[in-house]
Amino acid sequence: MTITDAVSPTLPTFSCLGPVVVRAGRLDSVLIRSSAAGRLLAVFLVAANRPISRRQLVDELWGADPPRTAENALHVQVARLRRRLRAWEAPARIETGPGGYALRMAPQHLDIECFLGELRVADRLCETDPAQASAAAARATAMWRGEPFEGLDLGVMGRDARARLTELRLRALSLHAVTAMVCGRDSLVDLQSSVAAFPLHEEFVRMLMVALYRAGRQGDAITVYRDARARLVEELGAEPTPRLAATMADILRHESYLDDPVTMGVNPWLPSPCERVMS
Repeated sequence: MTITDAVSPTLPTFSCLGPVVVRAGRLDSVLIRSSAAGRLLAVFLVAANRPISRRQLVDELWGADPPRTAENALHVQVARLRRRLRAWEAPARIETGPGGYALRMAPQHLDIECFLGELRVADRLCETDPAQASAAAARATAMWRGEPFEGLDLGVMGRDARARLTELRLRALSLHAVTAMVCGRDSLVDLQSSVAAFPLHEEFVRMLMVALYRAGRQGDAITVYRDARARLVEELGAEPTPRLAATMADILRHESYLDDPVTMGVNPWLPSPCERVMS
């Protein structure tokens, strides 16, 4: 099997947006648990199709306490992972280069790349075609099953990727909600779920307030603001940002723009553009 062979039209071979799961050839699925082998696979997946130096791999696997024969130990772990990939008939291979190793595969076999692809589509279309952008953002958010690489004790590279992926998940959720609102669709359930999952994320709170106001539930919108303010003060020792406070004031004044998705536009709620997980 070559690395370009398709395994499934819907489920990628390597799923990392939650516990790491491998689905390929001779197995239904296998859950990768925390161990040197699990961390090694996770690092390769973070940097899929890009070389990683041996020094980086040693640091990711053993941190500040590497074995005395770290290079040999790394070689053993890479060899074991190669054997597992072959036994699984996974559409991926580990290449050895002058400076280290690289895990090669087609992008569709990694859920991170599938997620980023849908997010790029949503980014590109958010202003010109919000309906298609909302659909792409919905597909992106549906790929998530939990914390990236859940259950694995990662090194610096892995932790950075986990944090960046979580940021991009927030962006996808924001894009889905705001484009749905621009299209006039009910986004209350999604926004309530987002606020429950990320209670300190003020943009989710802000969008939920507006969605409730549009649904004729001004009192509930005010309650959402007061609850969010209490959380911010208690957990962060900070008042809501001027942007969130201004939205509360606009709701109290019944500002007309709150009812008009066209005049509200998409731009005000969009975070920074989508980027690769690792630069």
